[in-house]
Amino acid sequence: METKEITKEEKNSVNWLNSSKLLGIKWKDFKQYLLDKGYIYITKSSKKINCYDDYSTKGGSGLFYKKVDVITLPNGKAVKDYQTKVTIKGIEYFKQKLTEEGLI
Repeated sequence: METKEITKEEKNSVNWLNSSKLLGIKWKDFKQYLLDKGYIYITKSSKKINCYDDYSTKGGSGLFYKKVDVITLPNGKAVKDYQTKVTIKGIEYFKQKLTEEGLI
C-alpha cells in the first residue's frame, strides 16, 4: 500500500466542522457566511463545497487548502475527488472578520 506524504498546507488546515468550532460559530451559520460573502460555492453535480481561492492558486490568499485525489471507480473511470479545508491563516482571518461583523 502506497502512503502519501502529508504536505505542510494539508497538515496546517482544518475541516469545515472543526473550523466553525474553533471560531465559536455554528457550522450552518459559518457556511452561509462564506456563501454570502463569495468565498465558497457548492457544486451542482456532487453538492460539495468548493472555494474560489485555494492555497495552490497562483497569487491565492492562502485561506483555503483544496486536496485533490484521483479515484478509479469500479467501472474503470477515473474521477477527481477533492476536499476543501480552512488553513490556519484562514481561521485567523475569519475570526477577525466575524468579530468585526459581530457574528462571534
